[in-house]
Amino acid sequence: MPGPRIHIYGFGRSGTKAVQLWLAFALARRAGRVCVQYEPLEYSTRKLVPSPAGRRAHQQTPIVCAPTDHVVALERFCKRLRSDIPTVCKFVRGNGRIRQIDTALRPDLSILLVRDVRAVVRSIAAAPWSLMGPSDWHRIVQQARIRHPFLQDAGWLEQDSGREVRNAVYWYLANEAALASHRGPQVVRYGDWEHLREIALPVMPELNEAPDLADPRFAGDQIHRDNPLVDCDRHSRLLETASRRLGQVSARLSERALTLLERTGPVGSVCRIDSRKDPPAVVQRTARSPTTLESNPVLERMQAEIDQLVDARYGGLEAP
Repeated sequence: MPGPRIHIYGFGRSGTKAVQLWLAFALARRAGRVCVQYEPLEYSTRKLVPSPAGRRAHQQTPIVCAPTDHVVALERFCKRLRSDIPTVCKFVRGNGRIRQIDTALRPDLSILLVRDVRAVVRSIAAAPWSLMGPSDWHRIVQQARIRHPFLQDAGWLEQDSGREVRNAVYWYLANEAALASHRGPQVVRYGDWEHLREIALPVMPELNEAPDLADPRFAGDQIHRDNPLVDCDRHSRLLETASRRLGQVSARLSERALTLLERTGPVGSVCRIDSRKDPPAVVQRTARSPTTLESNPVLERMQAEIDQLVDARYGGLEAP
């Protein structure tokens, strides 16, 4: 048996990195190795090597898929995510595609993390990256106009909408799709880590002996560093070296090389516990910038509807 396969879904800044690292650490301590698939629709490894194949699959798949949609590009890409060792895979671009991804990969446990929209927008505000690719806002607007016309009526779907408004709309579209259209994932509110442990224990009994998720080693950004996990596979190191060296020469050359190299090995980073006596220090996260997005009826409505859907799942009920 290859060991459990765990899927973690959630909008950006909803705790997905910390939860992935915590679960991966527990599996690695028991099995010796674990495959960490970090946002495979964007990256090949946990060290943020771009994935041309993953990005193409993302671009060729609707932001929100209908339950009966069969997206060839996504299904083909999911086949590359299969692993023969315990695996923890996390998606921040997967909320609207959960049914398709989980049907293709059959995880032993699928978790959906949901965080308050204001906290998410505040956390993203100072980030030097964006959750949206060049064409994503246009695709989000197209689907939001159909699924949630009140956003159009309120003027929240304009081309010149600010970054915080865009992130709030994307947060709502992604979480509503994940909660309303698919029963599979176990829902966990951000910060309710005891509930997370409870739902994961039947699949991962080793969590009984795992450190608490609040341990500084599991701060989200540690997923990219060599503490508490270190890579132990040649393929991910090869990808990281190629990306670093070729990226300094030509972005196009780097993409071509990564496209070829991706096909020679599995997606993700195979890791083990860092056993060094003096591992690199844990880097403390800096404070987030305050959001300028004021509370208003549209924001309140989005949050209230997501809260209602989360409450239904926590109570063991189907989404209305």
